[in-house]
Amino acid sequence: MLRRQIQPPPLVGAFKETFQFPALVVLLSIFITIRFFSFLAAPELTLWKISEKLLGLFLICLMVFYPKKTQESFYHGDFQWLHLTLFILAMLAFVPLYLAQGQSLISSMNYNFDAIFWLFYLFLLRAQIHPRTLIRICVWAGFGWSLVNIIQQFTFPRFIFTSMEGLTPELLIEKSRGGIIRFMIDGVFFAMLAQYYAFNRYLITNKLKYAGYVLFILVGVYCTATRQTLAVSFGVMIFITAGYFLHKRGKLPVKYFFALIVVIAIGYFFSGAVFGKLVEMTKEDATEDNIRVKALNYFFFEHWVHPTAYVFGNGIPKYDSPLGKEMQYLMKVKGLYQSDIGIVGTLSIHGIFYAAAALASVIFGAFRSQGVHKLFVNGTFIGIIAALPLTPYFISGSQAPFFCILYLLADRKALINWDFVKPTVRGEQRNLGNLNTRQLKPTDSYKGSKIPETR
Repeated sequence: MLRRQIQPPPLVGAFKETFQFPALVVLLSIFITIRFFSFLAAPELTLWKISEKLLGLFLICLMVFYPKKTQESFYHGDFQWLHLTLFILAMLAFVPLYLAQGQSLISSMNYNFDAIFWLFYLFLLRAQIHPRTLIRICVWAGFGWSLVNIIQQFTFPRFIFTSMEGLTPELLIEKSRGGIIRFMIDGVFFAMLAQYYAFNRYLITNKLKYAGYVLFILVGVYCTATRQTLAVSFGVMIFITAGYFLHKRGKLPVKYFFALIVVIAIGYFFSGAVFGKLVEMTKEDATEDNIRVKALNYFFFEHWVHPTAYVFGNGIPKYDSPLGKEMQYLMKVKGLYQSDIGIVGTLSIHGIFYAAAALASVIFGAFRSQGVHKLFVNGTFIGIIAALPLTPYFISGSQAPFFCILYLLADRKALINWDFVKPTVRGEQRNLGNLNTRQLKPTDSYKGSKIPETR
């Protein structure tokens, strides 16, 4: 039968569905790849590195042995070629290292093992996990990230979550911005998706609890003292509001405009107290001595280990190799990090084709028509595009599970084939066999149509 439109899930509930085996695999993959919000569990993060390798092997076994729910090929989705391209190109980064210093394939795979997480998308396709379950898991992860960020601001100098190794309270105070301690906890992308989802739900349901969820996550984002993340957060919410406005054809309740005026007024009167120091830091950073500019100039124009590196990237050299020692010197002495220069850093490590495939995947996702209930998916892609110049998305395979989940939420072909959403009239109807269904009218659409169930 044709199934009704899947409504977005509540933020809590449905524990039975969430804690089935496929969903538990998703939870495990998320918390290992973000290292449980950068939990300092072992010296030099050895525990997490071993856990990531075991997880990668576990996912490979699942893709081979996990039973399919249907007889259809599980390699059937809108993003399968893009994510397979990212995986193959990430693994090919060993070529320049082998030609430049003879680094073996085994060593390169060891240092670049997290590229295996791009295959996580194939497990999602095979397991056919319901999108509402994936959304719920991402929302939980996003709330957990915000909670950790907020709590540690009050527990400092005691802290157990940070992505920066070897930091002391003194160094954290030195690196603070605007009086905010910057722990740089992994998993901010889940918080952004949770924020956009809650905001999307607030516009649709008018329930104040969703507005509270948005504010809570915004406080967590503010505790990062990252200007770009704050700007992207507000920009995406404006995009979601505009999308909802267009969907309603200009018929928005007056209360939305009143709320917008209130927000602008609060921002105007408290901008000096709340954002003043951050704006001041922005002006101070905009100098010719900006370390990001130096890093961009070096890694874009100078640091290429071999002519093939333009295609396959410089890769990740062994720690004790000549190139590895050079990278340690650049980071620890000169302060030049590839992760500071966003998409250019990705290009430096993985090459131009990988960077192009990564950019193509988010552009493709941003312009997929999702309907008013999933504006947050488009918004997340747009936020990623806006942040790419300075944010190290795609630079590490540890971020792959998040992108694989996001790809699946935007993957209408897979969701239609699984009967999780209804088809549109633009060539995406399923072969319904002998079901006696009425003809879809041009007014019917993927979102909001009233197609009756056929029994």
